[in-house]
Amino acid sequence: MNKKKVLIITFPLFVNYGGILQAYALQSVIKDMGYDVCTDLRWLDNPRFFIAIARFFFRLLKKYILKKNVQVISPYVISHQEREIISSKTRNFVYKHMKTSEIFQVNGLSSNKSQLSDFNTIVVGSDQIWKPSRKGTPPFYLLDFAKNSFVKRIAYAVSFGIGMNELKVKHNDQQQIMLAKLFAAISVREDSGIDLCESLLDTSAVHVLDPTMLLLRERYEELVRDYNEPELDGDLMCYILDRTREKNVIIKKISSALGMRPFQNGHAVNLGWTTRAKIEKCIYPSVTSWLRGFMDAKFVFTDSFHGCIFSIIFNKPFIAMMNKERGSARFTSLLKMFGLEDRLICSITELTESKINGSIDWGAVNHILDAKRIYSMDFLINALRS
Repeated sequence: MNKKKVLIITFPLFVNYGGILQAYALQSVIKDMGYDVCTDLRWLDNPRFFIAIARFFFRLLKKYILKKNVQVISPYVISHQEREIISSKTRNFVYKHMKTSEIFQVNGLSSNKSQLSDFNTIVVGSDQIWKPSRKGTPPFYLLDFAKNSFVKRIAYAVSFGIGMNELKVKHNDQQQIMLAKLFAAISVREDSGIDLCESLLDTSAVHVLDPTMLLLRERYEELVRDYNEPELDGDLMCYILDRTREKNVIIKKISSALGMRPFQNGHAVNLGWTTRAKIEKCIYPSVTSWLRGFMDAKFVFTDSFHGCIFSIIFNKPFIAMMNKERGSARFTSLLKMFGLEDRLICSITELTESKINGSIDWGAVNHILDAKRIYSMDFLINALRS
């Protein structure tokens, strides 16, 4: 008997460790259930220069006029060749550990639409694929290209990237509402997503775990052992997406309080005008090297959502700094789920000695994780079978 074929559609896979591992995890669990599953491989396209310029001046406005604590990055447009270089190690993980297809081009237009008929089910998720734009929820991730198809549609742990209190404009696009109602089952990554589904798409949803949490820690440790990744130099792991002076001061404060040696778990520098001649320092380390950082760390400081997630998976004490630009609802929802709200700070003024040295009841956290994993797996099993 032929296995049912499942296609996963998520954000383009590039150098985002959390994005790659959530795609890997979702494909892995669906494969373990006995399905023939692959993920559509969509690489990022190069942004246009005028868009990069616009983003640069918008950040200048936020930093110096609105006095927001944001990082101003030079308007450098990465060439295709440079993108291939800096993503070489992360792409290798995707090629080796994931079954992929190339049905869609980067802009969402089908390059081989006939292949869609091969699949019984399409699963969208996870990540912030339903983040509202000026026109509402992106139609591509509502599967508008399959609206006349009989394929089953499932949304697993999709994110809107915002909370209800951050919703500036309520879109009631009837086309998008119609597309949402074609889904057989919808689940969201943040608790606020339940209300957003009802408000924006007039549909219901349930709250489940990010796909990375569906896999046991041992699965990730096995990956690291298979690659024989060496130990990293340090015990205070710092995984920072948006580097600022304030975060550097926080790292020094945590290091001093705990007597630990910090190490950066990621690429050394961002690619830009001044670093293009040293592009080897801009190459993102392998996915398994990134995972090794969590294995070796005694403490983690991060401004990354998945940095928080893997701290929890590996039972590492951590401090997370709110990354409002990348979405705050996901931080608060995740940490509230595990009773870890006190691990989150918004500025250095909230970082106290008691917070740094505060203990975490990992027994209680793991108990919640086990229960949520069963619930989330049950949702996925039933959605795929029904």
